[in-house]
Amino acid sequence: MTDMTLTLIRKVKPDILIPVHTLDAEGFRDFHKDVRVPEKGKTMKT
Repeated sequence: MTDMTLTLIRKVKPDILIPVHTLDAEGFRDFHKDVRVPEKGKTMKT
């Protein structure tokens, strides 16, 4: 994750964070309390 991405997350303060187009979606859990990692081929409900 880049510093720019982390800065954006901190400024926007989303209720839910759904990381896409990343190689380390699980890594976002270190920076946000509610990370939902999408599963390939499945629909997500928030």
